[in-house]
Amino acid sequence: MSERVKNSEKELLAIISSSVHDMKTPLTSIAGFADAMLDGTVPHEKHGHYLQVIRDEAERLRQICEELLEASKIESGTKSYSMKPFDICETARKVLISMESAINDKKLDVFFEAPHEGITALGDENSITRVLYNICDNAVKFSYEGGALRILLRTDGKMAEVSIENKGEGMSAEELDKIFLPFYKKGERSGTGLGMFIAKNIVDAHGGSIRAESTLGERTVFTVRIDRG
Repeated sequence: MSERVKNSEKELLAIISSSVHDMKTPLTSIAGFADAMLDGTVPHEKHGHYLQVIRDEAERLRQICEELLEASKIESGTKSYSMKPFDICETARKVLISMESAINDKKLDVFFEAPHEGITALGDENSITRVLYNICDNAVKFSYEGGALRILLRTDGKMAEVSIENKGEGMSAEELDKIFLPFYKKGERSGTGLGMFIAKNIVDAHGGSIRAESTLGERTVFTVRIDRG
């Protein structure tokens, strides 16, 4: 018991340390641009642009805080779920719409395939939204500019299946082995390194599965399966 408590404390400190480090950059940007606007360094006609930058950095901070809180709940065993039927196709559409700006920045072609009548899944919709968002966020981040993002939803017996595929950097076998570990980051990328760890724990709690397949330098596909109820 004592050893488990010590390990939990170490994991919590690691989460806090990683997140504080990632918060420094957006906090510095927010404070710097706000000061420049207040002291007149930034001319009034450019305020709109820098307010958007401040807003974007604040959103980065919000996402880091959410991932920190989510990971802490998972580690402490206090994460709870409200299991209800929901249309996972509509959930995937909403995630895709929320990423429109990032998708446009990368000039990605998007292919969305789902049954017209939708697919009912049983689970906590907010949590599954986070899973799909985390996967799509990575898919866009590691896509080649001008590449493609493909989301396919279908049923397989009693399971609802979502596949998210990009054309991009891909991962080696060694990277695939680490992708669901906490704090794992590909290269020197920004972020907490908790996104895929959180996604896997949520899917596991739903009695489902999540797997990743990749061809280095070509593509990566994540497949999530959860019960249709």
